[in-house]
Amino acid sequence: MKKLSTHALQGACWNVLIRNTLFVITFIGNIFLIRMLVPGDYGTFALILSIVDIIFIIGSLGISNACVYYHDDDPDVFETGMVLSWVLALILVCASFIAVIILNLFSLYSGLVLLLILLTSIVNSLNIPTSVYLANIECNLGFKKSALLTFVGPILGLLVGLWLANNEFGIWALFYKNSLAVLLTFVIVFFISKSSIKFSYSKYISKKILRYGLGIFY
Repeated sequence: MKKLSTHALQGACWNVLIRNTLFVITFIGNIFLIRMLVPGDYGTFALILSIVDIIFIIGSLGISNACVYYHDDDPDVFETGMVLSWVLALILVCASFIAVIILNLFSLYSGLVLLLILLTSIVNSLNIPTSVYLANIECNLGFKKSALLTFVGPILGLLVGLWLANNEFGIWALFYKNSLAVLLTFVIVFFISKSSIKFSYSKYISKKILRYGLGIFY
């Protein structure tokens, strides 16, 4: 038990160290990005991310948190959670598409902004299954591994974003920065990590997960 607690503590410390390092690097990188871009571009993309995040925070229903919560009762909860995460990701992409159509009908935003909202929604939908996978790793005390898996994508995305901004790609530099970070993290987590989650579905477990998620908002 002592060895297990020591391992968990060391993993948690590595997790904090790696994530804080990532925060500092991205914070400094974003300062350079702001200086390279027109203020309107940065503000517009911040608005786009806000719209997408609102849709996905509400719609993701805290699946990864629910899987962690029920993990001790049923270790196979992550298998059903993974299926649900992909289904919800698809539903939320469709919801984003409908939202873009509605926004276009009322002419609230330009065509470029609406296009970026839709494209960003498609890319960011991968964050939902990725979060379930990472939660499974952390449930097995892989805190250091989880942090390392999510370190590379944002750093490479930032470097590409800086290069594109320097070459006057404008708001597209921010889009590619975000997209590369999400896509690389997804690829690293799913295809490079040695951990795996089988795809299986339990109606009973899915009800528990969804009930937990709905309980967050009601």
